[in-house]
Amino acid sequence: MPKNLRTLLPAPGNPGSSSNSSEGPGDKEASVEPSKRRIGTNNACVECRARKTRCNGERPRCHNCQRRNLSACVYMDKSSRDAAAEVIKILQTLPRNRAYHILERLRRSDHSSTALMTVIEDGELRNDAAPNLLGPSPSSLEEELSTQFPIAYPAFPPISVSALRKSDLLKPAVSAQDGVPHKREASQPTQTGSSAAEKRETDHLHVEDGSKDVQDIPDPTPGTEDYYDERLADLDISFWTDIKMDNTLAAEVITIYLRTDHPILGVFDPYLFIQDLVEKRQRYCSRFLVSAVLYLGCQMYSAFSDDASEYVDKFNRDTQRLSKTEGQEDKPVNMGALVLVSLALMGQGRDHAVLTFSKIAAKMGMRLGLVKVEGRESLELSNLSDEDLRMCSHAAWGAFCWSVLIALFYRQPHVEIPKCCPSLPIPGSPDFPKSSRSSNPEPNSDGDIMGSTFHSLCEFWTMIHGALWIYYEGQPDAPPELWKSTLAETKYREILAWSSKLPPSLIRGKESGPQVPVFHIWLHAALLDVVRPFTGNTPQETVRWKTFVAPDSSARAAYNSSVNQLKRLVLDYRSNYESSCYSLLWQTGMLYLVNAILESPRDPEWHLYFLLCIYGYEALRRPYGVSATIGKGLLSMTLRDTDMSGDEARRILEELQGGEASELRDYLRATFMADLKMAAADPKNASVENLAQEFETLALFNDLLHQDDMDIS
Repeated sequence: MPKNLRTLLPAPGNPGSSSNSSEGPGDKEASVEPSKRRIGTNNACVECRARKTRCNGERPRCHNCQRRNLSACVYMDKSSRDAAAEVIKILQTLPRNRAYHILERLRRSDHSSTALMTVIEDGELRNDAAPNLLGPSPSSLEEELSTQFPIAYPAFPPISVSALRKSDLLKPAVSAQDGVPHKREASQPTQTGSSAAEKRETDHLHVEDGSKDVQDIPDPTPGTEDYYDERLADLDISFWTDIKMDNTLAAEVITIYLRTDHPILGVFDPYLFIQDLVEKRQRYCSRFLVSAVLYLGCQMYSAFSDDASEYVDKFNRDTQRLSKTEGQEDKPVNMGALVLVSLALMGQGRDHAVLTFSKIAAKMGMRLGLVKVEGRESLELSNLSDEDLRMCSHAAWGAFCWSVLIALFYRQPHVEIPKCCPSLPIPGSPDFPKSSRSSNPEPNSDGDIMGSTFHSLCEFWTMIHGALWIYYEGQPDAPPELWKSTLAETKYREILAWSSKLPPSLIRGKESGPQVPVFHIWLHAALLDVVRPFTGNTPQETVRWKTFVAPDSSARAAYNSSVNQLKRLVLDYRSNYESSCYSLLWQTGMLYLVNAILESPRDPEWHLYFLLCIYGYEALRRPYGVSATIGKGLLSMTLRDTDMSGDEARRILEELQGGEASELRDYLRATFMADLKMAAADPKNASVENLAQEFETLALFNDLLHQDDMDIS
């Protein structure tokens, strides 16, 4: 049966066709009229792009947007699209390290279009302008480091000395009369901005001029709608402690700790901890752990609240009591509590017990089988649930990292160095179990404040653990003296190569969380420690390094490069992060920077950077009594090594101590090192407390020298 086919019109304009004779005039005219072609455009409007429909490019409204009753079309600028495409092409063709450097420039730029054109017009970055893909030989090691390792050594414009000199950062942040933070101007000489995470903590704050400055030290209380975890709104703190405390205050104190220090310490899984904390279960939480968190958290919170100050001593006594009872049990939660108590005691200047609690935590991990020990069985991981493995991994690696940190940065006498690393997977590694809770963000997700910080720090401290032979005699892997300089260069390169693989969440920038600059402060402090023994009056100071091409590559050049990064990090952290006023973990940067600028040859701007650091300690005075003692020890070093007058030193000390009588601080202990050069040869006299005791003697001596100079003139 034939199909019903559509009737076709005759072909137009065919002279031999018989059908032509039957066409009317109108039909013929219609048949010969060419079909209309759709008008195309090279720049479709945003709406048509989103709908993937053809756009005729008319302005102010294209045909489609007229039908959609839109008031106007939005068109992408063609030059911006072309520029973006060219930058992508540059990034695809350049070597990885240089492409990463360009990407960092774009991330740090406030004006994206200007940054794009700068990258394109920069002949040095284009392949056609640089046939050698490695580019010209660097003129200095610092330039080479900035090019090859832009994450560890990002290139910033020089710090404006004139702006720094006028900055309020070189003045006390707290009034000596009333102990209350006073108003500061918001402008500071810095290049990076505050973090998105910290902005969320302080969005509810109001400053009259519409800006927010760290030196105002505003109240960071998160409020019930902005806890670290919404479940904290259901907290009943009376279940965990006999100390009477408001539930809201307890939740806020726990929040400030979890948001600031915990991403760096990582001694417990925060989600499992909060789960048991709120649901009153004692598997991933305990009275001892809660008391330790509140002890350290109240110290932090006391920077803004007198209410929290009243609880510091109460929770100190409570943790001391619990450490002798339930804290004696071998449990992962107790390991985390012991580390937190160790840090809290350091902040209060009770240094005699800092090492004790750290050692107890480390030995507890050995007994639990969390650390490989010869002659002792390790924990059988297959017998653990995913949640238990998460708890054990955080406890083991948290205690390990804290032990290595104390060994490297504080170098106290009788420090005990872990013999080996934990046998459990690092939190956040591929074989680390994921949480079963759907509301638990995984590492690197936007909702996870810890991100990959603790995971990277575990890797970092593992590398540092392999280099502690630089400072401690008798280490099992210590090389012969002849090889130490070469192996230090190798370790230096190893750390930098590792830094090139850090995740984007740990790259310094305007959106960096408060843990990121602390991470980089520790990184550069460790790099300084790696090369310090080979600087100064040593034969190895200027010996040419073999693994770098810069003509000045040496231990001294590497040292100076990290000092310059520390200057920027300390400045940025004080300028942009309110946590610089309530977290003690970053003070390593200030102590190391002061040591560096006082060395010979002395930094020409040493006085400015000294004040930047000394008033950084002054800003920490309210929460941490030991900060004034550290500052006093550094003042003694400055009196000894410079021509600072005794009068100036006494004035700074009075501002540093906030008008408190010196006898009130006599009970403070700080046996860790202040003079890092002297530490190896004379650790007793290099300690913070010994140098602090020499202050008045050195001040009088400098007064006599200044008097002699005046008499001679």
